Amino acid sequence: MLREPRVETGKRTMTYMAASLSIIRGWVAGRLLLMGCPADRGQDANAVLFESMTQGWPKQLGFGFVLGRWVSEAALLVIAAQAGFVGGPQVLANTGAGPLVPPRFAT
Repeated sequence: MLREPRVETGKRTMTYMAASLSIIRGWVAGRLLLMGCPADRGQDANAVLFESMTQGWPKQLGFGFVLGRWVSEAALLVIAAQAGFVGGPQVLANTGAGPLVPPRFAT
């Protein structure tokens, strides 16, 4: 649900999301380059970065740090899934009046 005016609010929201994602991805890529982490086809960039960051830590501390990372990622994915689940029918109803979605979704 966006405040009025919806178009400007939506554009601003998308700009903030794109900027924050770009900053975070740039930070991860920069850390990987500065730390000289090798590319691993079996892991994503975050896993390689966190593994290299916690390599010299005591085993329990490193495991707790990585476990916290997993829990926070899972929480973000649950929140994102809820947003799509709750907002999906409304988006389909709004686009059902247009030519891209079958009109039965408008009801």
